[in-house]
Amino acid sequence: MLGIFLVSCLFPAAELSDFGHKYVMEVRQQQELLLLEIERSVAKSIRQEESRKFSVNSSLSFNITKDSLLTQPIIQGGEASDTQSRARRKFVKEMMKHAWDGYAAHAWGKNEVRPVSKSGNSGTVFGASDTGATIVDSMDTLFIMGMDEEFARGKQWIAANLNLTQIKEDVNVFEINIRYVGGLLSL
Repeated sequence: MLGIFLVSCLFPAAELSDFGHKYVMEVRQQQELLLLEIERSVAKSIRQEESRKFSVNSSLSFNITKDSLLTQPIIQGGEASDTQSRARRKFVKEMMKHAWDGYAAHAWGKNEVRPVSKSGNSGTVFGASDTGATIVDSMDTLFIMGMDEEFARGKQWIAANLNLTQIKEDVNVFEINIRYVGGLLSL
């Protein structure tokens, strides 16, 4: 644009029309070539990305069968090498056991336990129905911590008693999703 302005100032009007037109056409042609080069570069990048994704996806192929879904997952990692980490893990597991035993003794099947009154609490974000939110929500933790007896007891309660169709009141959909879906995925 600045070039056209300078040309119009330096040449008489008669010459400007021929020269200006040629100059404008040349600039447009250069812009079109630049746009084509950009489009080619973008297309090349997209092809490279798709090629990379395909090679990654094909190398990560999984053989998922009905039998593989029924097998127990393998817990990896094992014991920590340092004493402090092992002591912390043991303490956390003991706290989980304490909390689970308190819930099981005072509020089994209720959504939550009230620790001070040692009673069950169902009137929460999960509704007023006894849908065992704590049981379902704890299943993955029980499994990961290797608390097999507690896990088996929770699994039995879920199989025999969990019925989300009994919920008739408003509930917090987010809490239901993260706790129930997350817990049920561990079964």
